[in-house]
Amino acid sequence: MNKNCEKNNNPGCHKSPQNKIIQKYKNYASWVDVISEAVELNADSTGIAFVHDGTEQILTYAELQRGARRVAAALQRGCKKGDRAVLLFQPGLDYVLGLLGCFHAGVVAVPVYPPRNEHHLDRIHLILEAAQASVLMSTESLWLNLQHRPDPHPLLTKAQWLLTDRDCGIGEQLTASDWHPVDLCPDDLAVIQFTSGSTGNPKGVVLQHRQLLANSLVIQKSMGVESSDLSVMWLPTYHDMGLVGAVLQALYTRYPVYLMNPAVFIQRPMRWLELMSRLRATLSVAPNFAYDLCVKRATPSKIQELDLSTWTLAGNGSEPVRAATLRRFAETFGPCGFNARAFLPCYGMAETTLFVAGTPRGQGPDSLRVDKAALDRNEWRSGDTTELVSSGVVGHGMEVAVVNPESLLRCAPGQIGEIWIRGESVAAGYWHQPEATAQTFQARIHAEEGDWLRSGDLGVLHDGKLFVTGRLKDLIIIAGRNLHPHDIEATALAAQSGQRLYQAAAFSVPGDGGETVILAVEIDGARATRPFEDVARALREAVSVEHQLQLAAVVFLRRNELPRTSSGKLRRYLVRQRWLAGELISLSDDSGDTPPPSPTSSAVAAA
Repeated sequence: MNKNCEKNNNPGCHKSPQNKIIQKYKNYASWVDVISEAVELNADSTGIAFVHDGTEQILTYAELQRGARRVAAALQRGCKKGDRAVLLFQPGLDYVLGLLGCFHAGVVAVPVYPPRNEHHLDRIHLILEAAQASVLMSTESLWLNLQHRPDPHPLLTKAQWLLTDRDCGIGEQLTASDWHPVDLCPDDLAVIQFTSGSTGNPKGVVLQHRQLLANSLVIQKSMGVESSDLSVMWLPTYHDMGLVGAVLQALYTRYPVYLMNPAVFIQRPMRWLELMSRLRATLSVAPNFAYDLCVKRATPSKIQELDLSTWTLAGNGSEPVRAATLRRFAETFGPCGFNARAFLPCYGMAETTLFVAGTPRGQGPDSLRVDKAALDRNEWRSGDTTELVSSGVVGHGMEVAVVNPESLLRCAPGQIGEIWIRGESVAAGYWHQPEATAQTFQARIHAEEGDWLRSGDLGVLHDGKLFVTGRLKDLIIIAGRNLHPHDIEATALAAQSGQRLYQAAAFSVPGDGGETVILAVEIDGARATRPFEDVARALREAVSVEHQLQLAAVVFLRRNELPRTSSGKLRRYLVRQRWLAGELISLSDDSGDTPPPSPTSSAVAAA
């Protein structure tokens, strides 16, 4: 381990009690040590597999290490320690080897979504520039597909590419022995998790080896995962839940994980459960919408073919957890052995690496019925109008405070406030954004010492359990995808609607089938040249094409009717409150709007 780690110049790196960290993390200085120990103890055991079209590609721990070292050797020909590499892969083992290759080379991995259209290519280019990346890693097939485009994209003309299946293979005569070990320590940067935002500067969460190691330990202790587990995961590996919860956690705890293509799950959700059944898997994690999809696609004959009796940890996180979903899934798949006590609702975010709180394994979900009208006013009161699912207890080594976001004082027991978090797993900040880092990661509770992370989520600690009740932050989470309202708003304002639009505000509200998105738009109604329904249709089509999102309502307002701060920033949270209260009235009855949720509709629960 580098004894002078605190002297490195990596952005976001700061001093930390290294001896304490090493003791906590089983003497791991980095993820290279995790892989080395796995090879030493379980060299020929299955590490990570990828299932596609009925075939399984399996890599043992020894094969993972050899492949990672080959990739690292190729990286070391053109990169130095601390350089950034953008990982542009379709789902599969190439991504895993690319990630581990970065770790072995001391290069910082920057995962991105694989491109689907021109807009996504532009987004990847933004991230490439924001990360100041030295190389873009991918496969030859993806690179060749981009070559066939009629107009060359800047990614092709400006980026230095490393094709891991071509440049790191036998044809290049590269072997694992060409890799040169790098002196790594817990404070070295490992990953930058960029948001998918397409407007402005992308925001990247800076994760050091120590935070990835710390959160893996938190998950292991809090969720009770063991080396005897077997996991099936379809979560995107370029997302924090797939990266940390699926890939790294399996390597840390040393249980085999079988990965699926997320697109395959979306096309046929039951393939997830079929694989769980065939492999006799014990562990899987998914957002709430995934469990709903399986219920909708299940048939009596298919249920008879399944055996889910070995599934003892069914994690549910990344979006609001709904009690009705848990009940429907347990009732539907109970006949094939699924036990409702396997459900493990959890809460976390990229800024905490991943996990913050969760229900202990085997305990089953815990919910409470509360008064929804009071909840909409951020008041916690027992009642019978909505049901909230607990996110469980705060994880090992983590600390949560519920704070009044205005006064910055701790809330009294039972009061709703903003969830603040601190602990070893909290990220180092945002990449090269000191102001945003200070606002989010260096918050102070009034008259107290120490920095806290402001989550932007609202919640309450009740009987030692965390209940998430809503959001202060603008992030929209639909079907497990993080959507940024400014992206949706920019798309709407740029749409060819034939009518001048001044400002827009996108926000999510609970609906019968999960979160839905409302778009409020300022328009000059007196000078309208097209019917409102035509404008609404144009906005819906633009948002659908660009974001694969169906708007639940389009609300037309007069100019300057959207609430703003004194500096002119949109107050989306207040717009949402007005909609829920029935106070956001559209200029037109013909825009396809839906009414606000009724008092009996489900509220936001644990994310």
